[in-house]
Amino acid sequence: MAKKAIRDSDSSKTISPRGNRTKAGRTRSEEDLTQHLKGLVFLSRSATRLLDPISEDELFEYAARQLQSIVPQALVLVTEYSPQTNQAAVRALTGPDDKVSRLARLLDRDAVGLTFVVPQDAQRSMVKGSLTPVDGGIHGATFGQLPIHLCDLIEHQLSVGTIYAMPFWLGEDFMGTVAIVTDRVEGLQNQGVLEAFTNQVALAMRRKRAEQELRESEQKYRSLVENASDGIVIVQDGIIKYANPKVAELHRSSVRHLVGSSITDHVHPDEVALVAKMCLQRVPGDSASSPYETVLKRSDGTSAPSELNAALITYQGNLAVLVIIRDISERKHIERQLRQSRDELELRVRERTAELEESRQRYRDLVELLPEMIFESDVNGRFIYANRRALNTFGYTQEDLEKGIRHLDVVIPAEASTVVRNASRILAGEVSEGQEYTGRRRDGTQFPVFIRATAIEKEGRRVGFRGVVIDLSESKKAESEKLRLEEQLWQAQKMEAIGTLAGGIAHDFNNILATIMGNAELAYDSLGIPDANFKRNLEQIVRASKRARDLVKQVLTFSKENKAERNRIRLTPLLRETHALLLDTLPGTIRMDIDLLTESDTILADPSQVQQVLINLATNAADAMQEGGTLTFALSDVTIRPTDQIPDAQLTPGRYVKLSVRDTGTGMTETVRKRIFDPFFSTKQVSQRTGMGLAVVYGIVTGYDGAITVESKPGKGSAFTIFLPLAENRNGDRIQRNAPLPRGTEHILLVDDEPETMAVMAHVLRGLGYSVTTAGNGSAAWEIFSREPRDFDLILADQTIPDVTGIQLAKRMLRERRNVSIILVSGYCEAVSLEKARTAGIKAFLMKPVTKGEVAETIRKVLDGNPGNGVP
Repeated sequence: MAKKAIRDSDSSKTISPRGNRTKAGRTRSEEDLTQHLKGLVFLSRSATRLLDPISEDELFEYAARQLQSIVPQALVLVTEYSPQTNQAAVRALTGPDDKVSRLARLLDRDAVGLTFVVPQDAQRSMVKGSLTPVDGGIHGATFGQLPIHLCDLIEHQLSVGTIYAMPFWLGEDFMGTVAIVTDRVEGLQNQGVLEAFTNQVALAMRRKRAEQELRESEQKYRSLVENASDGIVIVQDGIIKYANPKVAELHRSSVRHLVGSSITDHVHPDEVALVAKMCLQRVPGDSASSPYETVLKRSDGTSAPSELNAALITYQGNLAVLVIIRDISERKHIERQLRQSRDELELRVRERTAELEESRQRYRDLVELLPEMIFESDVNGRFIYANRRALNTFGYTQEDLEKGIRHLDVVIPAEASTVVRNASRILAGEVSEGQEYTGRRRDGTQFPVFIRATAIEKEGRRVGFRGVVIDLSESKKAESEKLRLEEQLWQAQKMEAIGTLAGGIAHDFNNILATIMGNAELAYDSLGIPDANFKRNLEQIVRASKRARDLVKQVLTFSKENKAERNRIRLTPLLRETHALLLDTLPGTIRMDIDLLTESDTILADPSQVQQVLINLATNAADAMQEGGTLTFALSDVTIRPTDQIPDAQLTPGRYVKLSVRDTGTGMTETVRKRIFDPFFSTKQVSQRTGMGLAVVYGIVTGYDGAITVESKPGKGSAFTIFLPLAENRNGDRIQRNAPLPRGTEHILLVDDEPETMAVMAHVLRGLGYSVTTAGNGSAAWEIFSREPRDFDLILADQTIPDVTGIQLAKRMLRERRNVSIILVSGYCEAVSLEKARTAGIKAFLMKPVTKGEVAETIRKVLDGNPGNGVP
């Protein structure tokens, strides 16, 4: 088909179809170019306007108006997203007036200020840098938070065609959206310009927020500097560029007068060279002493001794020196006074000059010096700051912090839910008093911590956490040590109370035993050749009385009233001797080892009592190793210093011999361990129990100013450790004699308040050949003695008589007749020891009950050892 020519209506010229198409294409290209140039001009002008200092509200309004100017028939909405509330709020709305008013009527409110919750998946689905259609119309654009019928009504009333949306992003943080509501279904015109302008708005928002943060930081540090208690100046090329009010106060002038002047104009002439040198030396980075003292010159001509501390900084793009000036006039005055006083006052000067310097003006520098752990984190639990103490304690580095450390990384998994719950409460506005947690270091080790945090608020929004962490390891250790010492103190008090009770009944019990034993012996002696069964019965009575007497001695040993004579003895020979003895007595299934680690083993003690301690502990260990095992004796020396952890509350710092008895037996529970030293306590059957148990061991050891500790666990054996004070290594004298039963004819004054005991003793003495006069109390005894002091060769007196003590009676008699022989007897003596009795002039001291042989030997020894007995 032939192509027809087209004639121009205004010309007779004929235009071919090919020529017409070429001209139309050229026209469209020109139009596109024009539109493109208009878009560039629009973006250029917008960029210039966005650089102007405008508020965020003005920014949102400007963005909406500019976008609407490109699409005049559309509604343009600009929203801002809050990560704290997870909501987007409409900050600006522009469009045709009729559409804006109709929308307000339909919503029954102004659309500006309307908020919507933004789901996380909705954020992720928004395409960065691109205007994309929104699925679901108004209902989809509002994330399904407006009723569907209302969305349909809005779409109908406003003739909504397509809604386009483009998000604002600040790095990885979602900041808001631009929404364009058109009445067109087909594509969006000038979409490239719209997207480019939206990106410009996002950059402007980012810049506004950065400027706001910078202003807040500058305001904080300026406030610190302006209100600092020290003077602060910035010197550049020798000229003061900045001075805070404190400097003006020190100089007695104004800040205006100081700024712009030379630093040397305000220095005493004698100090100008020094200050100039120090300031110049900072700039090239040479080392210089700081702080240093100088003398400043005030505006009134007076001098101000000052301390200067300088540091190199960058100020307005150039190197400068930051100088901190402290007025030390008062300090100098004190120093002058102290230099004229004694050494004690000079010490006060040093303490005064050593006072802590004022903290630097930067907040983070102060935090780095704190002993506590300080942190800041965002609302998602990621740490954004941690001081050096925190990083070192938890085993992290600054690089780890930058990579990302979260709340849950520094606590054990079992407490993760508690951390999340408490963090939510703080963000909700609750005030936290803090809580203990179990911290977890980077290497997985755990330790107790106390964490207290508060919310960080910016512009009325909670944007993170700031808090302090305290390591409770030492306090928990101290608390555990306190509980241990309290338990030891309670044990010592309990044992002391039991000892007091036990010692209190010993006197009466020994008097009863003395009567029983004495009568049994008298009966035995008076019967001549008695019936064999009767004789055996009397012997059993005497043996039982002796066993009872030994038990009372154990009681008195436990109660520390039976004061054995202390001699210097070495433990190594005694330990070897006891070891040899135990080899023959303990079962062969038990292996015994000795580990001697010291030659400093001299103590002050009675060897028989120490051996009793070893035998009791070995026997106790053997009972715990019925199937065999190993018993180890170890001897060493230890020095306990005041700074050391003391093994037992009863010990004081000093040198000790440490004696350990360890077995591999059945061990014991904590309940049994706490009662192991109670008198008569035993885990054995009643028929197998003997004596006071380990209470005697406790009494002997503590009686020597020592201590005993025990460690044990069921199935793990037991270890008893004894600490005895180390004594000077010298040989002690130990005298033990046995002699045949002696007799005599001397005259004895017998004093006792127990009639039965006195009658038995008088019978025994007369049976030994002595002449006996008795007295039932101290007054009667003194009356008899004072009538004729030389009639008596020996006084045998009980210590506890009603109206006067035995030792008081003895002292009175010795004043009357200085050489009279006196023997003191008692079943219990709390206040009198053998040493004290001898000091008073008493020749001998007997503990009830005593056998006939003990009485006879003691009396004969005293009388024979006092040749001047008859001298008045």
